[in-house]
Amino acid sequence: MSSPLTHLAGASASALGGYVARLGAGAVLALGLVLGGCGNPVIDAEIEALGGEAEGVAPGEFHRPGQPCALCHNDYPGEDPLMAVAGTVFADPVSFHPVEGAEVILYDAVGQIFRKETNCIGNFFWTRDEADPQFPFAVEVRCPTYNTDGTPKTDPTGKPIFKVKAMGSWVSRDRSCAGCHSLTGRQLDSTGWIYCNTQQEAATNPYPPIAETCAGKPPRQKGAASE
Repeated sequence: MSSPLTHLAGASASALGGYVARLGAGAVLALGLVLGGCGNPVIDAEIEALGGEAEGVAPGEFHRPGQPCALCHNDYPGEDPLMAVAGTVFADPVSFHPVEGAEVILYDAVGQIFRKETNCIGNFFWTRDEADPQFPFAVEVRCPTYNTDGTPKTDPTGKPIFKVKAMGSWVSRDRSCAGCHSLTGRQLDSTGWIYCNTQQEAATNPYPPIAETCAGKPPRQKGAASE
C-alpha cells in the first residue's frame, strides 16, 4: 500500500504548500524527514571543519590525534566503531608531541573503573562494546616519567614510576575529551589539550621521539589536522 507522501516528489510548490497546510505538526516533521533526509547540519558542519585525513595516515586508531573522536564515532553519523570515550595525551602545553604508554583511568558515577593505555600517537579510546561509563565521571592520567638521558624512571624494584594528572572537575556530557580539551589551546571554550608535563618539567622529563614504526602523525599546528 503506497503512502500519499510518495506522490509528492514531483509536486509544484503551490500544491505542496496546500498539502502541508492540511497536515498537523507531527506529519509535517515526517514529511520533512522523507523529502529532506535525516542529517544533522550542526554535526555535519563540525565534522567538515576538521578537514581531511593526514597524508599517508589511514583512518583507524592512529589517525586524527587531538580531534574529537566521538564526533564521528557516535550514534550520528555512526562511524564504526562507536566510542564510549576517546582522547589524546600530549607531552606538554606548548607542543603536540604525543605520549605513548600513559594510563588513562576513568571512574564513573556507579563505581565502575576503566583503564586504557595510550598508543604511539597518544590516542586512547573505549568502544561501546568495551565500556559503558555512566556520566558524570572522573578521569586521571598516569604519565610515564623519564630521566634526562631519556631512560624510563623506575623504583628500586624496577617498576616504572608514573606521575598522576587528575582532572579538577567531572566529565558530565561529552564522549570526546577534545570537546573541551581542544587543539586551539586555552580559550574561552577550551581548557587546552591534555598534557603530562608543565613547560618547566619538559627538560627534566623528556618524552622519547615518536616511534618510526608508528602509523600516526601529530597535529601540525593549533586547531589543525595532523601533518
